[in-house]
Amino acid sequence: MILELMKYWRHNLEISSLIESILKRKKITDFLESRGIHPEKYNGDKIYYKCPIHQDEDPSFIVFTGGEYQTYKCFGCNSGKNIVNLMCDMDKISLGQSIFYLSQELGINLDGKFELLKKDIDVYFHIDYPSIPRIEKIYFNINRLCYDFLKKINFKEDEVIFCEGILKKIEILLKEKNVTLLHDIYFFLADIGFPSKCKKYLLNNKKVQ
Repeated sequence: MILELMKYWRHNLEISSLIESILKRKKITDFLESRGIHPEKYNGDKIYYKCPIHQDEDPSFIVFTGGEYQTYKCFGCNSGKNIVNLMCDMDKISLGQSIFYLSQELGINLDGKFELLKKDIDVYFHIDYPSIPRIEKIYFNINRLCYDFLKKINFKEDEVIFCEGILKKIEILLKEKNVTLLHDIYFFLADIGFPSKCKKYLLNNKKVQ
């Protein structure tokens, strides 16, 4: 099951495109408004709310609107990421379900493969991992990091091989249920690994030109 899921996420660009479309089209601010959750204050491209995930006396939940798509971070309960993760946290559902329901809200026509994706992810994580939210989110986010990085560098062959190596390591850690190391790998790739690789790629391209 692990190998099937990893191959599905790694090689099926249609799914990555679906997620990217959701992130760009579904604003967190609109989603919160639809749930009756209104801003407490504004500061540039940051919008402050009382957190919809935990009981919040002060507005510790921030939506960042300045990027390619909206993201959020709560400095009270330490939750954060994007609209897919937010729906998971608020509705207590899995990532597969969140992707599926957000697609329906946006009127995206899902064929059988996406319904199967939702089913497979839900069954896999619910059966094998009691601590679903944390493991599933890290797994999802590492896959997103790899895809976003490869997209920025035009799917350079040696970097595709590099990402495949990362995903093989993730496969082992998933089997071992090593949440701590998965978490560390995610933050290293997000904060240091991929940014430095992107910078190097851009510098090399300038030299060639």
